[in-house]
Amino acid sequence: MRNLWTAALCFAVLAPLPALALEGPTGERLFKARCTEMCHQTPGAGHLSAGQWRAVMDTMQTRIRQFGLPPLTEEEYQLVLDYLVSRARK
Repeated sequence: MRNLWTAALCFAVLAPLPALALEGPTGERLFKARCTEMCHQTPGAGHLSAGQWRAVMDTMQTRIRQFGLPPLTEEEYQLVLDYLVSRARK
């Protein structure tokens, strides 16, 4: 039941977000909307290294697909990754 609830919450977040379309998505907005606000807590961008963020992003794309939901587009993926890497732990 918990997985179903998590999938439902993630689906709500993964649905098109009109506010993002109005202002144009940024990596930070996408990170907050698609990862943090509804699905789960995430570490701050500065808590992981650039390499760790790349691994996390790839893992999350796989998990999203496993739920049968649309993953981040290539553009969204790159925006989020650029945001995280620019603030990553050195």
